[in-house]
Amino acid sequence: MSSKEYPINYFKEAFQLPINLVILTIMFFVFVGSIILNSFLPNLLEFELPIQAILSISVGLELMLIGLVAQYPEFQKNVNKKYISQRNIYNQELAIAEILTKLSKDSLKKFIRFYQRKDQLLQKSIDSGASTEGILTIIKENTDKLTKAYAQHLLMNELYNHQLSQTDIHKIQNELSDIEKEILISDGKKKSLLQQRGELLKKRIHKISSLREELAVSELQLKTIEDTLEYLHENSLTKSNINDFINTIDEIYTETESYQDALVEIQNLV
Repeated sequence: MSSKEYPINYFKEAFQLPINLVILTIMFFVFVGSIILNSFLPNLLEFELPIQAILSISVGLELMLIGLVAQYPEFQKNVNKKYISQRNIYNQELAIAEILTKLSKDSLKKFIRFYQRKDQLLQKSIDSGASTEGILTIIKENTDKLTKAYAQHLLMNELYNHQLSQTDIHKIQNELSDIEKEILISDGKKKSLLQQRGELLKKRIHKISSLREELAVSELQLKTIEDTLEYLHENSLTKSNINDFINTIDEIYTETESYQDALVEIQNLV
């Protein structure tokens, strides 16, 4: 979603500024007041206010003010940040929705509980004044990152468990043990083939052991994400601690993203 495809209308953003809406309200009352005064002034002072001139000057000043604000670099920088945050939120929600289509009912139940807790955190943030402090979008963007990480680990755990359930490692280990014994009493082509099969079984055992380790790490990370959300829920988020909040989420999210190669690999195996 680039700025070329969706150009930012800085003029519109400037128009929607709260201070500008206040100015427009004042202008409206001045205009209405001028009309009312004109119904009395001719009788009292024998002249009328130039309503059209007042309206033209007011509109001109308003457009000039909006134009100046729209061109101000710091204003454009803040607007760009807002749009980037909105795009990030949209992309996170899209990625989460895609993952949810692949989860089982049990994993979906876990995800729904987590999502409801996240919504409670957002509501608590609103109640504590996060929206007035201007950090609600930051909280939303980062809790969505945490939610995506949670959904990814739910999917990874399912795929790991599915793959591990397809193979009996003890059976493979017993087969390898039998082959190693047979290699000792074999020679020639038979011994060579047995050695080849033995190497393949060793690779399978190593792969299964690696999957088990990755599953254990993923399950631990899932618990860590749940604990993180609870910690954030127990501690109010303000401008003073928002950086700690962002760093905590980024650390978890970055570590989860590093598992994407493993996620793709295990999906290909299933």
